[in-house]
Amino acid sequence: MVLLKMNIFTVIHVSLLTIGNMAAEENKGAIDRHLPLPMCALEAREKDNMMVHLKTTLNNHDLPGFYQSVQHFLRLIKQVPPSSDEYLVEQLWVFYYVASSPLYLPDKESGEWKYRDHHDIAMKHAVASFLNTPFLEEQSTGLGIKKQELATLYATYYATILNSFQKYYDPSLKIKQDKKIKERNQQKPESKSTPVVASSLFWNQIAIEHCRNETLKSYISVMEQDFIDMLITYFPSKTSESRRYIKMAGYQDKEISALLDRTIGRIPQAAYLYKGLSKQR
Repeated sequence: MVLLKMNIFTVIHVSLLTIGNMAAEENKGAIDRHLPLPMCALEAREKDNMMVHLKTTLNNHDLPGFYQSVQHFLRLIKQVPPSSDEYLVEQLWVFYYVASSPLYLPDKESGEWKYRDHHDIAMKHAVASFLNTPFLEEQSTGLGIKKQELATLYATYYATILNSFQKYYDPSLKIKQDKKIKERNQQKPESKSTPVVASSLFWNQIAIEHCRNETLKSYISVMEQDFIDMLITYFPSKTSESRRYIKMAGYQDKEISALLDRTIGRIPQAAYLYKGLSKQR
């Protein structure tokens, strides 16, 4: 494998930072530009149309197109044996960009959701599932980097994705939406005589927000379990290091004990994670 300093992903990196700057204008914390970069560069492949398309979507600030390209790539690597080193470098960079990329946001001015799919959430969750792998040693060998260095990258990317889901999940959304609906129903008849399009937009927005929120809630529950399992596998007996990733995922010290209880429990392998934590929940 030929490693180059300048390649197609260099262009993608610049493009993604541009998207991140745009998204940050609409919502703080939309992108984490401080994630560690993969240690490997990639040999540019002129025939690799999928990677070219990935670059193009980012250049055009096309997040739906970007996530759709990621979906195609993940389908491709699922056909390759997990222990194979084919596509490993491409895979690592795709993981980095998905972890770094923002979730869809409503329009800043109108509050309207322009995107009707949930590929952003689904692809981030899909990438997270690849990060907890039993083939860490084989992949690190294929990439030519140390096993613990790859474990650090994977744990950081996973924690970043889980953190982004927690930031955008709103446990009080139903209360807020019920209030909006009640206020709308209490409007005077003449003020409610809005065009059909406006009424349809209102209910579409309610449905999209609810669906996205419930999807995030479901994924968070699944990912918490997977994340703790990954930390126990990647960093056994390393309390401070594991605790650092848990905090990176968005959990405060007072929340860690409850997180462990609802995921892995007080089994012998997880005893080190409970070290120094209060037994009160």
